[in-house]
Amino acid sequence: MIAKNSYFLVIIYFIINQNLNILISLYYNSATQPQKTVFLFATSSKINDTFFTNVFLTNHYIFYLKKKLLKKKV
Repeated sequence: MIAKNSYFLVIIYFIINQNLNILISLYYNSATQPQKTVFLFATSSKINDTFFTNVFLTNHYIFYLKKKLLKKKV
């Protein structure tokens, strides 16, 4: 269980292709606020399948980290 006012922030950077497109995923979790997943991205070329694949994988990796952290606290 997470303490009342505790929170954690996970930042993951992805470099997509050779264009140095960056996907930044911020996951904020707090016991007093709803859980939110925010995606900020900057691309030098059009958004392609790789981008969406990375969004999907990032989401799953974030929840994996969350489970791991929760197990340590218990």
